[in-house]
Amino acid sequence: MAEGDGVGITAVLAADADLQLRVHLAPALGADADEFADAVAVDRHERVDGENAARGIGREKARSVVAADTERGLRQARRLLAELQEFQPSWQLTDLTGLFRSLNNAFRQLCIIRAMEWEIPAYAHVPLIHGADGAKLSKRHGALGVEAYRDEMGYLPEALNNYLARLGWGHGDAEVFSREQAVEWFDVKDVGRAAARFDFKKLENFNGQYLREADDARLAAIVVPIITARIGRDVSQAEQAILVRAMPSLKMRAKSTMALAEGALFLFDSRPLSLDEGAKALLEGDALDLLAKVKQALDGCPDWSEAALENAVKAVAEDAGLGLGKVAQPMRAALTGRTTSPGIYDVLLLLDREESLARLGDALAHRG
Repeated sequence: MAEGDGVGITAVLAADADLQLRVHLAPALGADADEFADAVAVDRHERVDGENAARGIGREKARSVVAADTERGLRQARRLLAELQEFQPSWQLTDLTGLFRSLNNAFRQLCIIRAMEWEIPAYAHVPLIHGADGAKLSKRHGALGVEAYRDEMGYLPEALNNYLARLGWGHGDAEVFSREQAVEWFDVKDVGRAAARFDFKKLENFNGQYLREADDARLAAIVVPIITARIGRDVSQAEQAILVRAMPSLKMRAKSTMALAEGALFLFDSRPLSLDEGAKALLEGDALDLLAKVKQALDGCPDWSEAALENAVKAVAEDAGLGLGKVAQPMRAALTGRTTSPGIYDVLLLLDREESLARLGDALAHRG
């Protein structure tokens, strides 16, 4: 394409599909640049003159721009055709799908395809993907390699694949589906005409669904390197086994593998725990007196089973006239150092008796 004034000429020519086709067929047909430029000017002189007049471009200048552009096209096309003479397609190309912005390239391709006497494929052009702000997705939205979505943002490959398949295409009301189902169901006729928006919130929801359905051992293997980097040491085989056991409760809340790893960190923390601000606020005043009663009740549990633990905690809550939530909050703060965690009985079972009672004791040791 010509620079500067030539852009105006090209835009005018591109507006007419029939003329655009002949523009790009000309090199393959061996047209002379000057003669072709004259033909263009005569064939669409009214439109070209009108557009050029609006831009202050004279007819002679417009003709010279078309001639120069066509001459460059002739040189490039002849060189390409010489190379293509040696090429024999090994498979049959039946369909070509591209972006709307590549529509003009279809005419250049048709030129080559017809010159090589190949069968013309079916063409389709689909919309661009936009960012959440409605603007064309670009580097200013944060250009990322696909590995970053997995390794830095914590999305499972199947979740990203599912979400990308749903951008601009759909199969009835189906939202979550496998790659095999997408291949089976896909029909280009179902592709939308409007630009789709890449929405991270929706992607997170897809990812959360796939996390809940994923194999626990697989998820544990994914988060072990993340946890290793956070705690600064290797995760032992025994700890990895505990992590697998923790997955059913951990993955119910998580929207990413990063959040999954964050939620599991309490299992690997060394005593005494470093409490976040929210946890500190839950371990003040009467809460510590309540926690002392909980520790005493748990210490007397005949076995460390969910039923025995639940009976012990319920007895403390009933004796204090409180709901289970009021008792669980200071317990969670003392056992994990955080205000959010899996269910309190899951936490007790995962930490086991010795570690659970020791962490409760550490919290009580700070009573004034």
